[in-house]
Amino acid sequence: MLEAIKDQQNVIEQQTAQLNDLEARLNNTEFRLDNCCTTISDGLKSEQMQNNTGTGSEINNNQKPVLSQNTPNPFNKKTTIRYFVPENTGQSSILVFDMQGKLVKTYPISAKGNGNVEINANELQPGMYMYSLITGGKEIDTKRMILTE
Repeated sequence: MLEAIKDQQNVIEQQTAQLNDLEARLNNTEFRLDNCCTTISDGLKSEQMQNNTGTGSEINNNQKPVLSQNTPNPFNKKTTIRYFVPENTGQSSILVFDMQGKLVKTYPISAKGNGNVEINANELQPGMYMYSLITGGKEIDTKRMILTE
């Protein structure tokens, strides 16, 4: 009986070590993902600033709608989605879909130019979502965001 308890304790210690290793790897992956998205987002902002026409309201001189990656991503409290909608664009909105393709939230965009939508975590269930910028009835771009618990 004592040997069985010792064997069981060894198994528990091995599983604890494996769990600690997996937690460390997950934390490292989340950190790298956060930095990756921030770096990409910062690069996009920098590129957009270089293309700016100088009026302060345009994100680029091509006057095309732009949807940026939400930051932070993943998030657990709130996240911000930045966008640019040209003046000559019709009705615009950001649509949020769950991974089954079901529309879960619509954020109408009334102002043209640079803008952002802030999403609070309590508006959605934890999980992965897709969000799209729709302008003039056309899908401009779609990105993914992750809400953690």
